[in-house]
Amino acid sequence: MAPKRRAASKKDTSKRLKTDPNEAENEAAARSNPNSSECLIAEKLFGTDVVSVIFSFLEVRQLLRFVCVSKEFKSLLTYDHVIRATMLSGGFPMTSLERMIPPIRNRKIWIPSPLRLLRTVCGKRCEECNAKTRFVCESFGVFLCNKCLDKSTKLLRRSKRWTPYLQANRVCLGPRKGSTRYSSSYLMTAPQTEKNGDSIGPLVTCQDIENMDAEQHDSIAPPTPAERVAAFIRLQHQPQPQAADAAVKSILQAIEDNRQDAVNRRAAVQEEKEEARDRYGEARRKKSDDLMTSLIELLEQDNADADAVDTDIQEQVAKLKARQWSARQNQYTFYEDSIVRKLVMPVLRAPSKYASKKKLQQVANEIRLVTGEKRLTEMYIQQIVNYCQHPDTDSKVLRRTYRTYGLRYGFANPAIRDILNKPLSKPRDLSEQDVQQLAVQVKQIAGRQEPGEALLLELESRLKEQPCAVQDLNNRSWNTWNWSWMFKETYIQDILYEPISKPQDVTDAILNELEQKLWSAMEKKKLIKERMELLLEPIAEPYPTWKTRLERWSWNSKTDTCTFWDYLGKRALGGKLQSVEEMDDSTIREMSNLLLAAIQERETSGFRF
Repeated sequence: MAPKRRAASKKDTSKRLKTDPNEAENEAAARSNPNSSECLIAEKLFGTDVVSVIFSFLEVRQLLRFVCVSKEFKSLLTYDHVIRATMLSGGFPMTSLERMIPPIRNRKIWIPSPLRLLRTVCGKRCEECNAKTRFVCESFGVFLCNKCLDKSTKLLRRSKRWTPYLQANRVCLGPRKGSTRYSSSYLMTAPQTEKNGDSIGPLVTCQDIENMDAEQHDSIAPPTPAERVAAFIRLQHQPQPQAADAAVKSILQAIEDNRQDAVNRRAAVQEEKEEARDRYGEARRKKSDDLMTSLIELLEQDNADADAVDTDIQEQVAKLKARQWSARQNQYTFYEDSIVRKLVMPVLRAPSKYASKKKLQQVANEIRLVTGEKRLTEMYIQQIVNYCQHPDTDSKVLRRTYRTYGLRYGFANPAIRDILNKPLSKPRDLSEQDVQQLAVQVKQIAGRQEPGEALLLELESRLKEQPCAVQDLNNRSWNTWNWSWMFKETYIQDILYEPISKPQDVTDAILNELEQKLWSAMEKKKLIKERMELLLEPIAEPYPTWKTRLERWSWNSKTDTCTFWDYLGKRALGGKLQSVEEMDDSTIREMSNLLLAAIQERETSGFRF
């Protein structure tokens, strides 16, 4: 058995350095006195200016780690250090800072200390439940997840009782998901505090408003709700109101001082990224060129060794040589949908993986195999067409496209698709007898016509004087899910959707009405297009890229509105342009000026505050 340990003596036998109690009190007093010569260890070692310089070179998360080393570093942290590091770093911390600035500027929340602001912009988890979240709450200035935010807020309906309090200055309101800003508002239920007792979040909470409303005043003219809120806030800040004002001023001044540096830093980082992308693109392009050259040599060598020259293989080699370099994707691409695009794109996406000759040979064998199957499938389809002896068999009944996604032909007619898809997926397994049986089945439905096709042909003949309308009518596809025609242009889809679904009920009067609707809609579309060109004309010369982005718009014929796809156009012009054809020149100029102002603001400063 192990010997028993002796009981510990009550006498203090620790090896720690024994200090005089008076000496410890003197040291604590010296540390608490900022003017003391022994105030800060950091000031002794580096000096205050040196520590500030070190802070200015750190990114925001590095700054948080560095500051948390000791209390001395925390006391040297200022708003300028935090805001500079955040604006230079960007990313999620920058978004959190952007969300914190409006309530701080309007003095609706407790002004955070420099350390609290640094911890908030660097936050990754909820302050209550430790769940992952990205940004600080935009309305209340606290780092809470959606679940905890729902628990910590309360709905106050706007009424005669609560509206005067909600409209008071410096009351922080935050509409939550599912509510509207105009009918209801959400407030924090109770005051929020940190573990060290410092107040955070909104100055006025729902509990404070309820207490203010419940107060009884004996005077003849009791104070208004706005006066009660102002008195409550003055009472809260009675010990140090000047400190809060100085902190707000310091934060806003730090933003203005570091704004240009942040813009320059962002431009420098973007330039470094572009240079690195160019270097990476050049190395990747050289490697891809070597692979494509080797693959072309393999295909040409195999074609030369064969008894007869395969023209299809020569066509695939020509497509390989016609590849184009995409600087945006840093790889070669094939704009023509082909077999080469399907089989060679994996090689271009990972050129190092296919660097061996064995793998390139496998790719070349796949190209020859798929090319041969496609040629065999085309031969069988031609045999079926010859057997049917119907004029529309090849153009309509067997209307098809070669789908490189599945490396097989796809047929538009669902009945033909049910007959031919499965057999033609393996053309090498088909015999002459199998092809003849398929041709018999196709011939049975060769005389059928898709519903509504005759109606569309009649409309095309009536609108032949309007080539754009005929082109829009031809830009259609057969939807096998709901067995109807689908048009790319929404105005044609809105007009013809119901008649085309029941073509047997369309009379001559209805046909004339449809013709008039299509004609007027086409004229209206042309007018809208002219107006939109006039609207974007002033943007073309100074900002050609923005003009290209804003040219993407859509017209809803039902609501008679135009909508920009780009966010800037939606924000500058309210999202939708009502009755565009009725705009006069002055209205168009005014809207162009709004767009120009929004673009200039976006170009000069990428920040929202």
